[in-house]
Amino acid sequence: MNVTIERLAKDIINHIIADLGALEADGVVKFELNKSEKWGVASEWLEITKRKLTEALVKDQAYTAAFDGGATPNPGEMCIGGWIRDPQGKRIYSYTENLGHGTNNEAEYRSLIKLMEEAKKRGIKKLHVQGDSALVVNQVTGTWKCKDPRMKQLRAQVCATAQGIEYVLEHVLRDKNSEADALT
Repeated sequence: MNVTIERLAKDIINHIIADLGALEADGVVKFELNKSEKWGVASEWLEITKRKLTEALVKDQAYTAAFDGGATPNPGEMCIGGWIRDPQGKRIYSYTENLGHGTNNEAEYRSLIKLMEEAKKRGIKKLHVQGDSALVVNQVTGTWKCKDPRMKQLRAQVCATAQGIEYVLEHVLRDKNSEADALT
């Protein structure tokens, strides 16, 4: 059954109003509000209930995110970019940042770190992340070994930052990461 938050919230409020009405009719409680004031209170309850229901329902759903980074030339001036979308697909965060001198791989790692920091700051618990860097995705997931000391340090930083977040890190081809790519 597909029920909207609005409908569910209205049903909850209607039940509360009916229960309060029955208590008032039985003389258990006495409200000092007129009918329009009661409807005002009910409207406020409805908005609060909708917000709470939405928060409860999306809390455990996965957010989606993408990251990208590059250096021009390589090594050269690094730029990173990425975004996070809520479970309904609305973009809630995006970033573009110039970081100074480094390599493409360093930029990709730093972009993922920034993305994870923001997810953690927002209290996101589940995250599906896409990136077009095979090296970063495969090193972070443990598919590939990490031999370079700089990459080991960046990998450790990603893992530490992502602690507490249940995440899936997926490698995608560059054309499937165009939105994040455009931010770099």
